[in-house]
Amino acid sequence: MLQSFPTHLPDGRPFQLEGCSDQKAREYIGNAVPREAQEEMGNVLLLAAAEADANVGFTLSWQPVWVAPEIEENSQLIQ
Repeated sequence: MLQSFPTHLPDGRPFQLEGCSDQKAREYIGNAVPREAQEEMGNVLLLAAAEADANVGFTLSWQPVWVAPEIEENSQLIQ
């Protein structure tokens, strides 16, 4: 499902965006934060807020990109 929305609600009904136009549903989906990314996104926002509070401008970082896919250590080349 888009943005990590569940396929079904806790009561077993299928998940649906009801009572809104297609345009509004697309807006809700586009503005949603996927569950898998929420903690990392929050950390980046908190760091940016702290740097702004300390009057730190643009800086480069050696931190890995938080949205990069994880590399599997046991991956094998398939021929």
